[in-house]
Amino acid sequence: MKQSSRWGIRTLAEAYRRALTLGLANTAEIGAWLDRVLAETDKPAIEVIEASLAASRGAPALVSALATIRGEYNAQLMTRGFFHLSRRAVVRSPEQALRVAEALYAMALDREFPAEDAMARMLSFQDALELADQQVFGKREDLTRDLIAFLDEYAAWPNEQGE
Repeated sequence: MKQSSRWGIRTLAEAYRRALTLGLANTAEIGAWLDRVLAETDKPAIEVIEASLAASRGAPALVSALATIRGEYNAQLMTRGFFHLSRRAVVRSPEQALRVAEALYAMALDREFPAEDAMARMLSFQDALELADQQVFGKREDLTRDLIAFLDEYAAWPNEQGE
């Protein structure tokens, strides 16, 4: 696939792997992406072929196969790509908001954030959504909109950047 040197297939594979692990992406969409990579690559790496085949064997097989894809890796772009996939999942299915908020919390603790100023906000969404769900403070719909706006602020994906 004609990946820019900034993104690289390994970076995208890791974003997809994390999203699939959390149920924010599905094997069909990842399989379609892998098939496009294969179609656009003269000599695809064996691990990309194996990952494409793993898509038909279910999520656990695909998660394992995506982890084997080698190549250039950019942690900050992976985070932005994961934000893109998370945003898309929450827009499609707002009940995914807490799952995404939990992932953001864990990422912040692991110091995986798109910018220093994002960390505090990443840490706050989980608690805010849980308080709203318990009807203690806030409305889930408002917090879900805030989460989507936050993800949108930092989300990136190669096709959306003209790369």
